[in-house]
Amino acid sequence: MSDPIHRSDGGHGGAGLASLPPPGHWLGLIIRAPIREVDAHMRVSRTLESLGSAQLVEGVHVLPQRADLTASLDELCHYILESGTPAEVVTLSTRTGAQEARLRAAFDRTERYADLTRTVTSLSNGLELTEASAVARVLARQHDELARLITIDYFPGDAQREARQAMESAETAVREALFPPAGTSTLPRGCDSGDFFHRVWVTRQPLWVDRLASAWLIRRFIDVESHLLWLDRAGPIPSEALSFGFAGAQFQNSPDRITFDQLIRYFHLEEDACLVRMAALVRDVETGRRRVAESDAIESLLEGATRRAQGAPDALLGAAEQIFDQVYEAFLDHPRKARRQRGR
Repeated sequence: MSDPIHRSDGGHGGAGLASLPPPGHWLGLIIRAPIREVDAHMRVSRTLESLGSAQLVEGVHVLPQRADLTASLDELCHYILESGTPAEVVTLSTRTGAQEARLRAAFDRTERYADLTRTVTSLSNGLELTEASAVARVLARQHDELARLITIDYFPGDAQREARQAMESAETAVREALFPPAGTSTLPRGCDSGDFFHRVWVTRQPLWVDRLASAWLIRRFIDVESHLLWLDRAGPIPSEALSFGFAGAQFQNSPDRITFDQLIRYFHLEEDACLVRMAALVRDVETGRRRVAESDAIESLLEGATRRAQGAPDALLGAAEQIFDQVYEAFLDHPRKARRQRGR
């Protein structure tokens, strides 16, 4: 084979064309026999995939020569050896610019960036037809995927830049859709607590975490005699009703708060540490940020409740209220457990 990639301790440098990259140095993981143990095989495969390695031939995987990647391959090689399979990490070098270009092509992420950019652009364009919170959740997953892709993009170019720009533009559009600009407050004024008792409260479908949590908050802490109505996306608001959880509602998102936050603040519930902690959780799930430890679990429970409700909003609220009751009790009990542990 012409222009072979060879080990660095036996190589001769070659001059590449002006348009080609100069020869470079690479890491090679050579696995000299099949890994028989299924769990070990899966772990090695997943690790190599997460590192973004390229397979030259069966059992030979390469990565750019970097200190962090060297450490990762050394650790993986040690694991393979412990599983009983012969393996070693070597340094490779290319001899010509043409070789280097062909090897770099194995790390070309252009198509993956293009797919992600199309998805992100489609999400942004669909904001007029889809709930902003639903778009935010999907976009957050795409954000994570972009971050993973950037991590293994060892030779970034225009495709990465375009994907970053598309993501930034989509996230800006989602933020603007979720959080209205300053000066658009519709909060009720000049009211006392009696004005919010035994009232009709309305929000729009589809129901998700902020609307469900706000309904739970209303029924548990604000108006225990409330009657809740669920409006279609464009349904008229009854004149006697208090509205929450959508653009134009009396209780809606502010530039920096979701509706659940707004209700807590308006009704002076900030002294309840459990509610404040729940607000961070609701905000996390609503926007897809994943900054609170319990976010993934709560999202999974609500997704399951949504499927089981089969489009029945009252059934969904009933299931969601059980979830939020349990979260509140868990948060309420957390300080007690901490005190008991300190006292041991």
